[in-house]
Amino acid sequence: MKFTISLPLLLLALLLSTGCASIRQTSQLKKHRANIRAIAYNSNLSAEHKIDELAMDVIKMMDQALSYLDPRKGAEFLEKYSAENEEDIEVIMEEFSQWQESLGTMEQIAFGLRLVQKPYVSDLARLSKEVERKYKQFKFAYKLASRLKIL
Repeated sequence: MKFTISLPLLLLALLLSTGCASIRQTSQLKKHRANIRAIAYNSNLSAEHKIDELAMDVIKMMDQALSYLDPRKGAEFLEKYSAENEEDIEVIMEEFSQWQESLGTMEQIAFGLRLVQKPYVSDLARLSKEVERKYKQFKFAYKLASRLKIL
């Protein structure tokens, strides 16, 4: 009797957690989309400040992607983030590139020194490695499982 009662509860919990992950993912993606769009089209922000804000958003996104227990959900989150924000990120990067080209040699050196001292640089490097490692392994496992018809 215990088994028959706990099985429906287990199934209900599984369905709710799957739905919650999808709702959470949608909510997170909407926030990222609004944030990146605001950064891209805010004429009051300097190009350097836009890059800082973009980097912090990317760090938050990578941290969220790594929090998914199911690597398929995390990979889906990364793909959606990239697809939804690609155009606005390109706007930011183009403005940054133009700004950087307008700098003199000494200004470029000063910017480089400021950049390596930014608090987010170490987080960005660490999370980039973690995301690459986790999802590179996932891609390999997924390809292998697909070939073996497991997934």
